[in-house]
Amino acid sequence: MIKTVVDLFEQQARIDPQQEAVYFQGQSLSYKQLDEYSNQVAHFLLEAGKIAKEECVGIYMDRSPEMVIAMLAIQKAGGAYVPIAVELPGKRIDYMIRSANIRLVFANSRRLDFITSRQDSCQTLAACLELNITSIDYDSPFASTLQNPLSEAWTRWHNFTTAPLPVKPEHTQLAYVIFTSGTTGNPKGVMIEHHALLNYCLWFTDFYKVAASDKFTQYAGFSFDASVGEIFPCLIQGATLHIIPDHLRLDVTNLNHYFHRHAISVSFLPTQFCEKFMQEENNSLRVVLTGGDKLNFFKPRNYRLYNNYGPTENTVVATAHLVTKGAKNIPIGQPVYNNQIYLFHENSTKPVDKGEAGEICIGGKSLARGYLNAPDLTATKFIQNPYIPGEKLYRTGDLACWLPDGNLAFLGRIDHQVKIRGYRIELGEIETIFKGVEAIDEAIVLAQADHSGEKHLCGYYVSRDTPTKQQIIDQLKSKLPDYMIPQFFIKIESVPLTANGKVDRKALANPFTGDNEKSGSTLTRDTHSSALQVLSNAIKKVMNRKDVSALDQFLLLGGTSLKAIEVINELRGQGFDLDIYELLKETTLAELSTKLADYSQRADQGIVTGEFPLIHSQLQFVTKNDYDLHHWFGAVMLFNEQGFEELLVEKAFLKLVSHHDVLRSRFVLDENQQISKQVILAPTEGAHVDFFRYHIEENSIPVEEQIQAIMPILVQDTNLETDPLLKVALFNTPTGDHLWIAAHQLIVDGYSTLILLQDFAREYTRLTNKGIDEYLLKSHSFLDFAEDVYGLVPRGADKQTATQPFDHTSADQENLLNQIGYWEEINNAETTTLPYDFQITKNLQGDSRTESIYFSPEETIQLSELATKENLPGLEAILLLMLNLSLRSWAGDKMTDKPIRIAKTALGRPNSHRRDFNRTVGAFAVDYPFLLPCVESPQETAHSFTGNFSALFQQMKKELKAVPNPEMGYLIMEQLIYPDSPEQLQPQGERDILWNYFGEMTTFENEIAFSLSPIPITRTISPNIIRDYRLLFNVMIYQGMLMIHLDYNSKEFKPESISCLLDEFQAWFREALSK
Repeated sequence: MIKTVVDLFEQQARIDPQQEAVYFQGQSLSYKQLDEYSNQVAHFLLEAGKIAKEECVGIYMDRSPEMVIAMLAIQKAGGAYVPIAVELPGKRIDYMIRSANIRLVFANSRRLDFITSRQDSCQTLAACLELNITSIDYDSPFASTLQNPLSEAWTRWHNFTTAPLPVKPEHTQLAYVIFTSGTTGNPKGVMIEHHALLNYCLWFTDFYKVAASDKFTQYAGFSFDASVGEIFPCLIQGATLHIIPDHLRLDVTNLNHYFHRHAISVSFLPTQFCEKFMQEENNSLRVVLTGGDKLNFFKPRNYRLYNNYGPTENTVVATAHLVTKGAKNIPIGQPVYNNQIYLFHENSTKPVDKGEAGEICIGGKSLARGYLNAPDLTATKFIQNPYIPGEKLYRTGDLACWLPDGNLAFLGRIDHQVKIRGYRIELGEIETIFKGVEAIDEAIVLAQADHSGEKHLCGYYVSRDTPTKQQIIDQLKSKLPDYMIPQFFIKIESVPLTANGKVDRKALANPFTGDNEKSGSTLTRDTHSSALQVLSNAIKKVMNRKDVSALDQFLLLGGTSLKAIEVINELRGQGFDLDIYELLKETTLAELSTKLADYSQRADQGIVTGEFPLIHSQLQFVTKNDYDLHHWFGAVMLFNEQGFEELLVEKAFLKLVSHHDVLRSRFVLDENQQISKQVILAPTEGAHVDFFRYHIEENSIPVEEQIQAIMPILVQDTNLETDPLLKVALFNTPTGDHLWIAAHQLIVDGYSTLILLQDFAREYTRLTNKGIDEYLLKSHSFLDFAEDVYGLVPRGADKQTATQPFDHTSADQENLLNQIGYWEEINNAETTTLPYDFQITKNLQGDSRTESIYFSPEETIQLSELATKENLPGLEAILLLMLNLSLRSWAGDKMTDKPIRIAKTALGRPNSHRRDFNRTVGAFAVDYPFLLPCVESPQETAHSFTGNFSALFQQMKKELKAVPNPEMGYLIMEQLIYPDSPEQLQPQGERDILWNYFGEMTTFENEIAFSLSPIPITRTISPNIIRDYRLLFNVMIYQGMLMIHLDYNSKEFKPESISCLLDEFQAWFREALSK
């Protein structure tokens, strides 16, 4: 009974024993010889080696007939062969040997010493298997490692009987284990059973009509499963296998001569090499098989070309396609015998629609058993087949779609989908378009990482001409969105190939390493004017880029508002300045360079002290709260599993309070106990940080609750006149250290907290590594900012109304006052208000609760893609529209068809050519009124919406652009210029909502060396503090996910009402993405 390929091979050896089985460089083995040699080695393995059923045995050999003998012998003895490529590094080989528990490795004499040298690292034995060796020098290192009687037998395998083995392998036993690359950095062993191998071979011989007269090539690398597909179908059908010498494998012309000379009829050639081979005329071949990469070229020849596809986990081939015509993406065909192909949505078993891209999932008789000694990985990748109970499916990680003719089109790897600046990008899609560019012969696109780890698209091309970067971009832009256009274009002489004929992507130069001699590559650059050079250099430094183009846009290079601030800082260090809002526009660097201005005033790097009255951003809170302002802290907590060194933490924060002057603040109270002014002290005038340390042990009270109980104690009794306003507590716990950092909100806002965290992480890391002091230069102080703010207030402002002109104003004051008309219109607009469940008299912090919703990274990426598609400079226009629609559908007829007045936050940091406040710590943040406009069918739900989202997005974009100077406009007029004119600047209705959009926190994630603590911050604000708004939306993108935290008064709103509102937001959000 035929159970395995071993049975079929032995059958062929009996049918025609003198038929040539293997040929290599003049050396030939008949089927009889191959059968008998493999029997001898199999007996030797069982009797001398004592190998167990399914034991893994390694093969570490150069290309040779002995390699085939070893494969068959191991299977005949009931073991599983493990091919080990001779070019692999020693540590990888050690890992494979240990992972597969390999005791025995076959090697030829040339490779023997290497395997014996692995004794200390992996305790394996080497066996020399070479047909022309009959004895071994027992003084060699090899002989000394073996124990008698094994050592004697080990060198005399040819003395064992040639008789067939008494026991045959079962069809459920392992046939071989092939190691493939793993995402963890270590290879994973794929276990293929005999029944899967037999199924593949029977399909192969039938599908390709293999006959004993055929002559096959063994071209593929022995450690790749393509070699399985070359060797076994040939040997079970009585054909001849020609092992191709290494020196011919990448030589198209001479390989073709070999084919003619030896009448080769069937050959496998890797995709890239096959595309080159098709340029040659050949009259010997009848079938050429290709696979391993996307086939993009076809030229009709005398032979039939089949484009095959299959992962190692499905025994060589899963689909096959007879190529009859060329295409940009030639199909990979239909499933082979007893195989099923499903296309599922990513991370699900939901089928995609016809024509839609989906992950290839394979079922059937060719599936691997799983991964060797990796049950968790096996369970993840080999899932239950939802359509055939009891059977498995393998999730390939490959993308494909069904074509109208029933064939599959391969689209690339899911892990070739890279995320660049929040966009999901399929590199294969760009490559296909790139290859269609005029004068481009071959093209590859990679996502290369810069020095910070950020990835950028790089296009490599072979061209008979010298196209400019702009010529390439112009053609790509006709078919690709901006975010899919490579930032770097590198011309190469030829596409580098691996030893197996695949594209060697690792050999392509990374433009960020400076190694552009690699692959003979030259970077395509644009020439720059001097101003453009200055701007380009600043952006290259901040963005860690090797090069930028005059036609690049800052936002499309991955620029953010935080990165923009860094660019401005860099420019100012060179004596130039640029309006930050210009940098954040959709403007080319060439255009921006014309707007550079001189900048000569650098901040005083000494210690700043002084006193000043409260400014607008502080007064907005102080005027609403008569008491408990001492208990009004903002806090954040870091976590380090390895722990923090207390002394280094203290040193780092002492450095911070010396560098950031505002951290040394106190406040002066008048006779009515109202804050009258802020004072910045010298470092020597008392302590400026309160340090605390607690050892928290797990007991009946959880660690989290113990820490949370301590937080309010540390801040609630602070004296604003005498106590430090910066508090730091180190909580040592059994699982790691939590570092709690709290600062009073009259001296530090949210963005300032980010600056402090970045500076602490940098300084702590420097102290830990004993590095040199490389603190960033100080920007202008918060005291300087207060002077600038009061410089915008005209004389006699406290006696004026908004309708009365001032006698004398400066140009800056006049520019500010010219905004009054806009703000009056906003504040006097007739608006609708929010409904509520219960009426309250006081909106207190102690009654606040928070509900949150999170959107998946995939949905967040879709949001970014939508913003790009709609030509929006950021995500906020979309999110504000979602807020507008969800509020209206949530409130229903309780809300009128009028605008909704909300308040929006702004950083409050001006971009002045005179002063630099980009890295200044202080209470800058402001808010200003903003109208969410009326919409058609305001009470329509997301599910019944029939309107035009695109038009609504553009409307919101227009409203946002209309706001005049949000950083330094409204609140200065409200609090300082017209504090007693509420009819002009106070809204007629209540500002129900505060929208606080932080944006992407990528910079925070990348630059802070520690993670955020999972323990929530509690009670750092007095419960008696009056809340400014009824609903507070804190919105951010953190760890790739859009997060919305909604803070509300639990005495005004029922939890179910708030849940309903958030449900509406999610519904509108997903409806917008779906359309």
